[in-house]
Amino acid sequence: YNSTEQPGFWVSGFYGSGKSHLVKMAGYLWSNCEFPNGTTARNIKPLPQDIKDLFTEIDRKQHIQGKLTIAGTLRDFPSKDIYYSFLQLLLNSLGYPQQYHHFKFVYWAKKEGIYDGLKAIIESAGRNFSKEIENLFVSSVLSKAVLQLMPDIAENEMKLKDLFKVQFPRMETIGRLEFVNTIKDEILPLSFGEKIPCTIIILDEVQQFIGNDANIAFDVQCLAEDLCS
Repeated sequence: YNSTEQPGFWVSGFYGSGKSHLVKMAGYLWSNCEFPNGTTARNIKPLPQDIKDLFTEIDRKQHIQGKLTIAGTLRDFPSKDIYYSFLQLLLNSLGYPQQYHHFKFVYWAKKEGIYDGLKAIIESAGRNFSKEIENLFVSSVLSKAVLQLMPDIAENEMKLKDLFKVQFPRMETIGRLEFVNTIKDEILPLSFGEKIPCTIIILDEVQQFIGNDANIAFDVQCLAEDLCS
């Protein structure tokens, strides 16, 4: 759709009726995942022509804009803030660190043009790059690598680590405006440049996540509205 707002759907049904299977298949069809023998989700079985025509149009747009499937459950990313939980799900789907402050470091390193150099230095030392980012505030290997590439950023390791704590503070919540801006201005551009990819978002087990809590239900509604728009 060439619209400023995209549709959202709630899949309802009794226990065991196949809701999770249905939305999982929607994700596979959207990404058109390929099997080892070369067949794909869209051609593994014959489809009616009108459905094939729709997939052809989706494929055309995905080739232009890129494609993204975000699928999971909010319960897998527990936080008192539903926006932060979804942000972790999104980051995980794209292969970025799940913690927001770790992602901010990755974003900074990529914008500064030192990300690949950092990765090469740390891996040549026999260390796991992702693990060192998770230990951002205490990793001596990481701080030494940054100083090697950017010697003027700080006088020594200790001051660089203090700078990291200020520049990339730990967060457990995120405001709605910052949430939207982070996705539009930072997360998506790292993977897709200036384009917003054709995206499907599949949140499973939402009813179990909400339970009987009216506040959580309202938060889910707000999240859905912000994602759709």
